[in-house]
Amino acid sequence: MGSVETDYDWPALLRSCHAGALTSHLRRHPLPEVALRRAASEPAAGEPYGRAPVWRDDVGEVLLVKWREDVYCAPHDHGEASGFVQLLAGRFVERLWRWRAGELVVANETQHDAPTILRVGAHGIHDMKAVGGGLGIHFYLPAITGMKVFDRARRETLVVRDDCGAWIPAPEGDTGLVVSRAPF
Repeated sequence: MGSVETDYDWPALLRSCHAGALTSHLRRHPLPEVALRRAASEPAAGEPYGRAPVWRDDVGEVLLVKWREDVYCAPHDHGEASGFVQLLAGRFVERLWRWRAGELVVANETQHDAPTILRVGAHGIHDMKAVGGGLGIHFYLPAITGMKVFDRARRETLVVRDDCGAWIPAPEGDTGLVVSRAPF
């Protein structure tokens, strides 16, 4: 798997994430940023970011994400997965969401600048945008399955396929990306 042609040891990086040693791993083994920048996928029409799978195994997955300028992804969780986002380029705004009286509301908003590493918890709901565009690499343990994307306009929770990003699939482009829908 992967569109990044490099001999970087992604399994070792994921094991370091699992052991809580990502920062020390990256100090000893810096990411191949030039190769990552070249491999980044442009966002498709209507999508907030382009996603390029880099690595996936029994431990987890690595995704390369190139952000469109100033467009939030949909509020979403990562199912049972937790992990890290290494911001490679850009300034990002992350919003954390909470349920309040049956409504999904913003609970906190934080600005992050590259090269920050963000922690992502299982079942936490957040969204992000890159101010002026950006690039990040995401490490999830285990690989994401059962991600929920929250469609606030339709008041629906969508469980999306593992190869879908954090956006509401357009009905005409939804080629089975939505596994299930439920009202909230």
